[in-house]
Amino acid sequence: MTAKPAASTPAADSTPSSDRQHILVLLTYYWPHISGLTLYAKRIAEGLAARGHAVRVLTSRFRPGLPAREVVGGVEVERSKVLARVSKGAISPQYLWRACAASHQARAVNIHLPQAEAALLVLYARFVARRPVFVTYHCDLELPPGPAKAVFTPFIKASHLLAVLFATKVVAISDDYARGSRFLRHFRSRMAFCYPPSPRLESGGAAPPLDLPPEAKLIGFVGRFAAEKGVEYILAAAPRVLEAFPEAVFAFVGEREAVIGERVYGRLEAQLQAFGDRVRPLGVLPEQELAAFYERCDVLLLPSVNSTESFGMVQVEAMFAGVPVVASDIPGVRVPVSLTGMGELVPPRDPEALAAAIVRVLGAPERYQSPRVDLERTFGVARAVDFYEALFEAGGAAPAPRSRTEEAAPR
Repeated sequence: MTAKPAASTPAADSTPSSDRQHILVLLTYYWPHISGLTLYAKRIAEGLAARGHAVRVLTSRFRPGLPAREVVGGVEVERSKVLARVSKGAISPQYLWRACAASHQARAVNIHLPQAEAALLVLYARFVARRPVFVTYHCDLELPPGPAKAVFTPFIKASHLLAVLFATKVVAISDDYARGSRFLRHFRSRMAFCYPPSPRLESGGAAPPLDLPPEAKLIGFVGRFAAEKGVEYILAAAPRVLEAFPEAVFAFVGEREAVIGERVYGRLEAQLQAFGDRVRPLGVLPEQELAAFYERCDVLLLPSVNSTESFGMVQVEAMFAGVPVVASDIPGVRVPVSLTGMGELVPPRDPEALAAAIVRVLGAPERYQSPRVDLERTFGVARAVDFYEALFEAGGAAPAPRSRTEEAAPR
């Protein structure tokens, strides 16, 4: 999902009352940064807060103008100063210090990976603060090419290894992703699985963010302009699609230029402009406009190219609106289409296959609009909050079992 930040209020005293269950959430980026990882963490944190848990998020102050402390959706958010940035990572000694101190106050600690500091945080919380530690492993690490990749990738992977080995429990996005991950496949016996919390968005009568004639087919993409998203393959597939549907429009929703550690938009800007009004970059949309955008779409694309993408909640958001999806046939990303039947899967980095699948979906949309599973029960937010609440309350001793739909996910 890609939406503008909601309103927040100044934080009160950050020390939780002794009679409240306190859950500490640690991650490098949090709202208003927009990514699948941050939205996953935010939806779980706010869902737990709504059920009476005291939830505290420690994260980086990735943008200087952000408040150091505030309450967002009932969740305490505390941001630490960033001294330097390496690719997508943030160097913040203050974050480490605060996270270690806060772990003593917590009933449970939830650490979201990728995160360079993971090993230190897990080891301290587990063996010094003596708290149960739950690692949510979102995706494998894939830094952009450059010196930072060669220097920091081995260190971060070693940190992730220690975190996974010593955590109380590891939560992965899906068994399909874990089986396909070169890292996670070795630790599946230590894992529980929880599909990302994907909401049904409501437009509330908002108008779609672009004015098109009814006969124009709208082909949508929702996400950041990042290397793993495969945006260039959409542009490579576009000419063939436009041959079949000359009135079609490709619309891109999401952050383009201010994407941390990425230069994809700058590299593709000239190609985007070459299509004229057949390609529309729309930027970040408020939630109701995003819902209206999904309602207007004829198909949504997610041509992801590597294991940095592990699911793609935008697929389910589109499916809630009855929109079919064309996605890459790679571990994790293929799960929504595989379980629901609402779309087509194509090989990654194959613009010819992508174009052919788009044409098939646009030509016979009725084949893809009835899901084979209950979307809310399989992918909804309440289901995911139930999972984490049970996990934290059990202290890791008896995590919620995999659902039947998880067992049915492709191997």
